[in-house]
Amino acid sequence: MKSTIAFIGSGNLGTELATRLVNSAYRLLIFDQHLAKSQLLVNQLLTVTPTAEVEAIDCPTNASWEADIIVLAVPELSKKEVADRIRDVAVCKIVISLYTPLHDEESRHFESTAIYVGEELQQRLPNSKVVNVIIMGEERTDAFLISTHPEALITVSTLIQNAGLNPIVAEDWSVDSTKIL
Repeated sequence: MKSTIAFIGSGNLGTELATRLVNSAYRLLIFDQHLAKSQLLVNQLLTVTPTAEVEAIDCPTNASWEADIIVLAVPELSKKEVADRIRDVAVCKIVISLYTPLHDEESRHFESTAIYVGEELQQRLPNSKVVNVIIMGEERTDAFLISTHPEALITVSTLIQNAGLNPIVAEDWSVDSTKIL
């Protein structure tokens, strides 16, 4: 049986990850606050891979309910609101928080921001397994994985490999962030 991944948000990073996973053994649900944007992405993915199981969905709660893995591909400022909205249906599920530093200065200090966001999301989603995925590198092929949930790290590491990225499992965020790099 295929695992289902719900993408909440279809911005650049979420779109890139969904595009990388469309040929893998996952069912993809795409949510964006504008259904037309979700449907456009679904149509693009089906053009590339007509046999893919991919669907636009009009509600983040319903998408999260159906999913085994939830990918938060929304701006950092929106993650709290989305987490509050899906909390009751994200129980025992892996929630991936995507983050990409935009500038070189940010990439040098990504760990403090990403770790803080991850801790806050884990508090907002206490019954979920939050994994931070920080996409880095000149070619954006390295993905740092940070979590306090070892089994979730294994699952997300496999997903990241299936997307053609290089997973790098970092220390969990309860550890001094200077040890991560």
